[in-house]
Amino acid sequence: MTDAPFILAIDTATRRATLALGDLRGTLIAERVWNAEHRPGSSLHTQLDELLSDGETRLAHIAAIVAGVGPGSFTGVRVGLATAKTLAHALRVSIVGIGTPDALAYAAARATGDGSVRTEEDFAVVLPAGVSDHY
Repeated sequence: MTDAPFILAIDTATRRATLALGDLRGTLIAERVWNAEHRPGSSLHTQLDELLSDGETRLAHIAAIVAGVGPGSFTGVRVGLATAKTLAHALRVSIVGIGTPDALAYAAARATGDGSVRTEEDFAVVLPAGVSDHY
């Protein structure tokens, strides 16, 4: 088990919920991505326990929390933010919100793998918003 401080990221705004654990330099330590569909609350705490186990750490080693603020499913955003805020309050750590499309564009820019230098401005993120609309 490692005692290093970590950053916990929580985003439940989309149907594919994400939890990630990183070090203070931004290096990914562990992640959990799952199909939450319209029920992120039913699996979020189990996934968080598994993430901490994968990262060989405990909640006490979380130094900050990053939370996805949407847009997205009202219930998904609410569950993720309520969990992030509760953890931040209980652990007495800072919490920062980031727009889900911004986080997805940032991740896409770093995942191209073709050696080119790209930024999040090079990507457009489209998310489903109901039956026939998109963000």
